[in-house]
Amino acid sequence: MEVNGKGFGLEFKSVSPEHFELICKWRNDSRVLKYMDDTRVVNIKVLNAWLNRVNKLNKDKFFIVYRDNVPFGFLSFTKINCEKNECFCGTFLDTEKLNGGLALVVFLLREKILNSMEINVIKTQVRKNNMRSIRLQEKLRGELFN
Repeated sequence: MEVNGKGFGLEFKSVSPEHFELICKWRNDSRVLKYMDDTRVVNIKVLNAWLNRVNKLNKDKFFIVYRDNVPFGFLSFTKINCEKNECFCGTFLDTEKLNGGLALVVFLLREKILNSMEINVIKTQVRKNNMRSIRLQEKLRGELFN
C-alpha cells in the first residue's frame, strides 16, 4: 500500500527488507531507543525475522515515510481489530528532517490510511518523559491516560 500526500512531497511505502538498514539506524538511535518498549539494539537479522513473523499474521501494517523521496519516518499499525474498529499505532520521525507542520501532515495521512481500513480508534503509548510526543498528541486532540 502506498499513500501520497500530494502538495507536501510525502509518500508512505510498505516496509520491505531494503529498509532494514535504515530502520536499524533509526531504532537504535539513543533519541528513539529510550522511548521503546524493548530497548535492545536490533540488527538486520532480527528485523528480517520480525518481518517474516508479522507478514505471516497478515494483519499488522508498517510504513516508511518519505518526503521528496528521502525517508524520514516509520509508522506501525498493530493489533488491528476490525470488530472494534481500533488498532495501536507507533511512530518515529527523524526530527532533523521535520519542519513545523510536517509532523501534523504525517498524522493526517495516517488518518487517511486508517479510514481506508475502517479504523476509528487509534491507541498509542507515549512515555511520560516524551514531551514532544505528548504535545503532538494534545494537538491532535488525543486523550491521555496514566
